[in-house]
This record gives sequence, structure tokens and C-alpha cells, in this order.
Amino acid sequence: MNEHITDYLNYYVELENPQYAVMLIGNWGCGKTFFIKNQVTEWTEPNNESDNISLKPIYISLNGISTTHSINEKIRSEISPFLYSKGMKVAKKVLNGLLKTTVKIDMNFDEDDKNDGSFSFNVDSLGILDSSNKEIKGKRILIFDDIERCKIETDEIFGYINNFVEHSSCKVILLSDEKKIKDKYEKNKLELDVSYKDFKEKLIGQTFEVKSDIESAINFFIEDTKNLNENSELILHNEMIIDLFNSSKLENLRVLKQALLDFSRIIKNIDSKLKNHENYNDFIKSFLTYFIIIYAEHKTGNDEIKNFQGLMFVGEEAKEKKKQVEGKYQEILNKYNIYHSTYTFSIHKILDYIVNGFIDKEVFNNELKSNAFFRQDEEQDWEKLWYWSYLEDSDFKKYRNSVWSQFSRGDINQTTVLFHIAGIFLKLIDKGLLLKNKSYVLSKSKQILKALFSKDSIENKYLGYGLMNASWGKQYQSHKTNEFKSIKEYFDKLLKEKQSSNSKSYLKDIFENLNSNSLVEIYSKLKEAIPDATNIYERTAIFKEVNGKKLGKKVKLLNNKALFDFKNFIHSRYYPEETYSNVRLEQYHIDDLICLIDLKDEIQKNHKKREIIKNRLLTEFNDDLEKIIEKINKI
Repeated sequence: MNEHITDYLNYYVELENPQYAVMLIGNWGCGKTFFIKNQVTEWTEPNNESDNISLKPIYISLNGISTTHSINEKIRSEISPFLYSKGMKVAKKVLNGLLKTTVKIDMNFDEDDKNDGSFSFNVDSLGILDSSNKEIKGKRILIFDDIERCKIETDEIFGYINNFVEHSSCKVILLSDEKKIKDKYEKNKLELDVSYKDFKEKLIGQTFEVKSDIESAINFFIEDTKNLNENSELILHNEMIIDLFNSSKLENLRVLKQALLDFSRIIKNIDSKLKNHENYNDFIKSFLTYFIIIYAEHKTGNDEIKNFQGLMFVGEEAKEKKKQVEGKYQEILNKYNIYHSTYTFSIHKILDYIVNGFIDKEVFNNELKSNAFFRQDEEQDWEKLWYWSYLEDSDFKKYRNSVWSQFSRGDINQTTVLFHIAGIFLKLIDKGLLLKNKSYVLSKSKQILKALFSKDSIENKYLGYGLMNASWGKQYQSHKTNEFKSIKEYFDKLLKEKQSSNSKSYLKDIFENLNSNSLVEIYSKLKEAIPDATNIYERTAIFKEVNGKKLGKKVKLLNNKALFDFKNFIHSRYYPEETYSNVRLEQYHIDDLICLIDLKDEIQKNHKKREIIKNRLLTEFNDDLEKIIEKINKI
């Protein structure tokens, strides 16, 4: 692919004085830059002759450039290293008469501590490109990329570049998205004396469209990028990646590279035990497939991709959209024996990761452990019933009755399983496939939820695992219905109550068990997020539930260094403006007041006369607390 362009460019750069430029066009991300940089490598000649300056091809990106002076500076910065390379004693002779001094640069070619002369870079320093001096070797190749992103007017930048073509005998190659250049030119030149076509032909002698060379690009990405090269998973699936990219119609190699980098980063979160699992390679193949599909569809603006797993349940219009998306990739899914996405990982979590760049490692691995590749237990009846529309009649009745019996007994130990079962039953009732009352499904679901939350052993982070619209790699059926939403609302209510209770006990434990060793952990603990993740502990009423007298007794037992640190901690909390000029006390500080008053009363009691330093610290602390209490009362 693009071999004809390579052949032509090799011919072009050997011309002595072509008097025209070559333009390579293509959409952003199609691989123009990748292509030309490979050519630059081929054209770069080693500088083995000690008596010569060998010019290498000069590559310049014009992205964001607003003046020709800035381009000159970029070219100078590319030329400059040649003048200091090995064997450049001849530079004095080459540069003599070529450069005019404005900013003096001392040069010492003999390394004898004596100044061998000086020169400066001004616009005349670019004369090295058109000098006929025989000591200057190389093909004088100039490459200007991102023409469409240059802020200089099109006619001005073309005129500037033409100077190198016409007067310097340079071989000039332009890279651009030509449609954007043409639109920009015609928009800014309302009264056109010359059409873009005629204007272009004054500079450009040949134009080629660069096609995405996906195979070469992927191999280059993996070999050249450390983050990708570390993952043999990508190397094993080169052919599949190529097929997926071609089917996506994305035609943007930069997006593909970004997708592979993001994939490489997410799989680093996989537990080592799972990586050693016998099904790991099969999982990676399936996961990579859906990751690229979601990435490509999201980047092309397909908002419906977020419903990919659940489209079979949400109406004819959605089914048609599902058919359109799957139609693009179905041949590949069949060719590589890719499992259905619901057996692999939640589509919405892949999308969240793509958008936000983050995934919770524990949540990620918990779902992986429950998918079809890694789970150790057999598939539960409710999971089989989830595919009710594909079951044989006898199997459907068997699993429907089994799961209903389980539900009626309340034999459910996970909130996520309850959401799935309730959603399935609500859907079956709507379809006339389950002759039960919806009100019973709702009341029984809430009863089971209440029982789950009443267990002391249940952990908040796993309670919250069902807050999204999917789990176990499957979307909750009926999740958009009012009945299902009422179950989720009840779940939210119980969760907030549980989190509030746990938050109170967390802070009480920290302060009512304070000692000189645990004090150092307070700062990091208060930076942690509260259970509902809406804030961090530091920005809440941390002393609201703390017994001030108990805290005071613990404070008096601290060693002097810890007491000094705790006193400063309290001071900085209630005088935030001393650290941050734009921060003041908030309403939540008022809720700390009762504890602070009791703390002040307690530290005044029973001072030991022999503890001179501690008594002084406690007195200072008491005085500071008095001012803090007065300050809070003024909020």
C-alpha cells in the first residue's frame, strides 16, 4: 500500500532542481505523518565525511504556527545540530560569508579553550539550504506537516514555502487534509481573484492521497511503543485488529494507536491469577475485540453503542440499530469465534473507561471473576433465564420455575443478583410469559434488600456494585421501567443509611482511639472519600459524632510531639485562610462545635504539675480552642 507514492518520492528527491513541491493529502489520522517519517529514515544519510556538512531531511509541523518567523526558528533549530556534529571543523569555511551577525554565538572547533570565531542565526542562516558550497551535502529536503492547522493565511504560507522551491532548489513535501485547506482559503478570500485549484498549481506539481497502511502501522505501534510491546496479547491478534479496524470504517490510525494504548493500560489491572488461568488467552481475544469495537463506534459518534448489550430487549428501533452495528462486525465475530459480549465484560464499563480513563481495579476484577471465562462455579439458573428469548420451551419453564422458587424463598445473597431476577420477572410479566403480580415482585424485592442490608458483615463497596444498569456482564432487564426504578430507589435509600452509619463509626474510631502512633495516619484517612463518594472526610463535620470528653482524655495522653502536631492540625482546620487565601469556614464546621466545647473543657482538667512542657502546650491549645469556638459561633 502507498508503494507508488514511495517510488515517486524517491524519484523526486533525487531531482537536482525540481521547481515544484509534492503534496500528500488525507484525512487526519490516516497515517500521513507515519508514512513520511518512515521515508525520512530511508533518506537520512550518515555523516561519515569529516569535511562535509550533510543535511538531513528537515521535518516541521505547522500546527498552531502564526508567523513565518516562527517557522524560520523551527528550521534553524533543525539545522543547528549539524553545525556541531562530529567533524565540523570545516563549518568555519562553509559558513564564512553565509551568516550575518546579529546575535553572537561563540564557536570553539579545536577544543583548545580559544575562541575560533562566532556567528549568529538570523534569516540569512537559512541560506545553508540554497548554498552552492560543495562542502554541504544532502538532498535539501523540507517537509511541512499539518498545513491545515497553520494559523497563517493559505496564500501567505504557500508563498513562503514557494521561496524554498523556486530559489533554494529544495525538495519540498507538504502534508495536509486538503479539504480543510481549500475550505479555509475560500472562506477567508471572499473576493477570489484566483481559485484554489489555480493557486495550488503554482506551487504543487504532484498530489497523492495517502491510504491507511493498517498492517505496517500496527506492527510499528507494537514494536515502537514500550507500553504495547510489553503485551504479547496484541502481537498474537494482529490480523484480528486489522480486520476490526477495516470493518469500523474509522480510517484514523491515531485513534487506533490510542485504543491499543488504552487497552494495554486496562489489562495491567488484571489479577495475576487470572492471567495464569487456562482461559486467559480466549478472554483477551474477546475483550480486545469488544474494546476496539466500542472505541471505534464511540469515536465516530455512535451514542447507541452504550446500549449494545441490552438492545435485544428495548424495542424494534433499538434492535435495528443493533443490527446495523453488529452487521459491520459479524463476519469478524464469526471468523475468530468471539464470545457474545455479555460473556466477557460490561459494555458500559468499557465505555466509562474510554471516556474517563479510569476503572476501579477491584470492581474490574470482581466482574472478570464472574464472567464465562474465569468463574469457578457453574452458571446459575437466573443467568440461563436471562437468555429467555433463546431458550427451548422446556428449558424456559424449568429455569423460570426454579428462579421463581428461589425468589419467593428470599434465597438471594447479592443485590446484583436480585436486580437481575426482578428485572427478568418484570419483563416476563410484560410479555405475558409469567402470570404473577408485579406488586408482589416489588414488595418481595424490597423485603430481600432490607434483609441484605441488615447483615453486619455486608460491605458498602459491594452493595454499591449494583448501582449501574448492569452487572455480571449483563444489562438489567426492565431497568428503564418505573417498577424497576422504584426498587433501585429503595436500594439507594438503604445504602445511604448504611453509609451514614458506617461513616459515623469510622470517624468515632479515629478520634476516640487517638494515640501518638495513630496520629500520623489521620491526615491520609481524612483525605479518603466518604462512602457515597460525594466528598472526602476532611470536608465534612468530622467531630459531629465524636465524644469530646473521650477525645480530650486521649489528647492529654499524647506525647509532646504528637500533642503539638494535633494542636496544629486543629488550628489549620479552622483557620483555612492561613493556608488557602480563598477558603473560609463552611456550614459543616458548625456541627463540630459541641465536640470542640467538650474537648476544651476536658483538657483544662487535672494537669500534672511536673509536666511543664505539656502543660504549656495544653494551655496554648485551650486558648486556641476558645478562639476557634468563638469563630465558629460567628458563622
